[in-house]
Amino acid sequence: MKSEIEFLQNYIDLFNRRFDRNSFIEFDCSHENSQTKIPSLLLIHFVENALKHGISNNPEKPIRIGLEIENNQLFFKVKNHFVEQKNYDISGIGYKNIEKRLQFLYPKNHKLTVDKNQNVFEVELMIPVK
Repeated sequence: MKSEIEFLQNYIDLFNRRFDRNSFIEFDCSHENSQTKIPSLLLIHFVENALKHGISNNPEKPIRIGLEIENNQLFFKVKNHFVEQKNYDISGIGYKNIEKRLQFLYPKNHKLTVDKNQNVFEVELMIPVK
């Protein structure tokens, strides 16, 4: 788990450097227990999409990323504002691949919610952890 959190933080830091730190990204991680195991690269897709498609230069509409573990459940949430684009489908190939991976790893034991509403895109993921 610790390496996944570091990977997410490094990705966010790299994004910030690219834009001279004029981006507003909140990463709230309340758990860094290295004993907790999750599949590699499971969470990065959601962060990547938020940084790619989200508005990151408005301090009143920051990209929010949250991760916490409670009662052997991982809760991961990414929320970003975006500018509406024609022909943009929220269920692209990346999300379909993640859904298949979750079905394989956590059959009937996970929850993935993707919501696009009023120029806000929000993803919530809940999976069991040990």
